[in-house]
Amino acid sequence: MSASAQPAGAPLLADTVKALVATRDETIAALASPAATLERTYRPAGWTMRQVLLHLVDCEGVMLDRLRRLAADDKPLLWAFDENRWAAVLAAPGRDLRVASMLFAVTRSAIIELATLLPAGLMSRAGIHAEAGRRTVGEQLAMVHQHNAHHLAQVRACIAGTRWQPEG
Repeated sequence: MSASAQPAGAPLLADTVKALVATRDETIAALASPAATLERTYRPAGWTMRQVLLHLVDCEGVMLDRLRRLAADDKPLLWAFDENRWAAVLAAPGRDLRVASMLFAVTRSAIIELATLLPAGLMSRAGIHAEAGRRTVGEQLAMVHQHNAHHLAQVRACIAGTRWQPEG
């Protein structure tokens, strides 16, 4: 398809897909970090790098589910979850980071595939997030990247041995 024949929103979607690929690759690389680095925190009393990465892995499945519901269901309810509870219960020290890396990679690949296969007209389909309110397919897709990028800033601070400063 030529650039002039692309549907409205196609360049934006292409940028989102590129960003999803970039954050996927950086997350997978971080999951292979040395054990000592994985135990660093991005701020005093903050999650360890390992916990942040496992949070990203767990959230990826939630994000894929939300995208599927938004694309296929009429006005779906998108459930929220307690990220601190999930971290406390699911980021167990014995959790295999190789398995987590594979899970993240395949789930992100499914999100990227979904993003590229959905007709442009579905990007405006909406549902209701239990805490955040109305959310469209396009907004949820952007949220996948934004959420990952936010936490990768924390991961980079852990790798560098510095304190993370939120943007803003």
